[in-house]
Amino acid sequence: MLLRLLIFTLLPISTIAKDNTNISGIIQNTSSDTAKFNFDILYLNAEPSSFIIPVNNGAFNCSFYIDKPVEANFIFKKDTINLFLEPGDSIFMSFKQGMLHETIKFSGKGGFNNTFLSGFYKKFIAHFNTKQMENLILNSGIDQFEIGIFENKNKALNFCKKYESPAQLTDTFKKYINNLIEYNYYRALLSYPIIKANNSTATVVQPIPEVMLSAVNEKLVNNKEAAICQAYRDFLYYYIVYYTSKENGFNKFTDYDDSMLKKCNYAKHHLSGETLLYFIAKYLYDNCTQISLETYQQHFRFLKNLSGSSSYLEIIDQKCGKLVATSAKKEQTEEKPQKINIQKKDEAIKNDFELIGLDEKKVLLKNFKGKVIYIDFWASWCGPCRQQFPHAKEMKAKLTKKQKEQIVFLYISVDNNYESWKKAVKALDIEGMHVIAPGDWNSEIAKYFNIVSIPRFVIIDKKGNIVNSNAKRPSEGVLQDLLQLIDK
Repeated sequence: MLLRLLIFTLLPISTIAKDNTNISGIIQNTSSDTAKFNFDILYLNAEPSSFIIPVNNGAFNCSFYIDKPVEANFIFKKDTINLFLEPGDSIFMSFKQGMLHETIKFSGKGGFNNTFLSGFYKKFIAHFNTKQMENLILNSGIDQFEIGIFENKNKALNFCKKYESPAQLTDTFKKYINNLIEYNYYRALLSYPIIKANNSTATVVQPIPEVMLSAVNEKLVNNKEAAICQAYRDFLYYYIVYYTSKENGFNKFTDYDDSMLKKCNYAKHHLSGETLLYFIAKYLYDNCTQISLETYQQHFRFLKNLSGSSSYLEIIDQKCGKLVATSAKKEQTEEKPQKINIQKKDEAIKNDFELIGLDEKKVLLKNFKGKVIYIDFWASWCGPCRQQFPHAKEMKAKLTKKQKEQIVFLYISVDNNYESWKKAVKALDIEGMHVIAPGDWNSEIAKYFNIVSIPRFVIIDKKGNIVNSNAKRPSEGVLQDLLQLIDK
């Protein structure tokens, strides 16, 4: 559903194609100038979405084609007004320069819709101001906050019921305004814990009382008719972030790749059709520069296989493709910093870290002295960790029997759930020594090696010396580093 044609003209409206949507008007107290008109039919906030409209002696006139309703902005100098447009609308606007909101009048097809919308925003604009909402969140308890936004929703709905000319509003616009109000409430509610967490040094997200979320179901979430509303699209983002956080035990993510993988996986299971398509495209577009090339390519391939994705692919790849590839190349050529500089020999081996094996017996690092230890810090929920396992399997297959006897592949899980860890080890069939670190991120060994993101790899030589506390991944050719430490 791409923008098919955009024509700016000073010709009379009667000369413009009938299937186009037309915006024209008169700006009083101005002569020659320009105005800006923008909308984003793919909802990515990507160019091209802004268009310059010539203003000649106060008059302007533009025509364009859309095949679905859109939210739009008309901007003149420092004033901006929100518009709702349907295919085939022919709207005439008039207002005084510098007094757009106070003097705006609409007529023509679609005029009643926008007259209502203008009055609605004059009264309730504060309810949709995300900056004001964020300040309110940071200074309110959840109960107080929810009562306030619930009252705001009811006030807006009552305003709509009392409007003088509801019969003159189109059915599409009525659905739009109701969705705008409804999803603005749920957007605010689900954003509460996320905004609180993002503005806190705490490592956890505080959950919302379940009773407040009783109406949040997949029917509410998968409402493609509401996609036109910015409020709905923001709600969709906070819905995925909140419920993915819930699946993660309300612990904050410390790795961008893992965060993206889990959010997109949750979306794949709970969103469908155009809603899933939009979310994956938008989330990839917004976050691609913070993830690895491998993760970017994985999600780009998934998006490519979704029906209707062609409109998004070129825009996403244009922004992200070269940036992600350049970043990955830079990381490969730069030497990785040593996060820990340990001078004492045998220090890691001598520390009796509390590690528990699959048989629930204690495992000590010193038990492996005399062998090279390649440690893989991972977790059952970590997508980038799982991506390394096939590479590790290939690497082990290249070793001779004698070489295998001299290397211990030690997998240390930071899972906080023993059963999830055990199930993952069995399901993934990972060859090596498996232990779990009680206390996950706060375990002694995680603190010792400064583990703040996973996967993370460590090499210890036969004498117990830490050779590299931030070693290469299996996919990065670590095998040669290991072979240098064993008897040939």
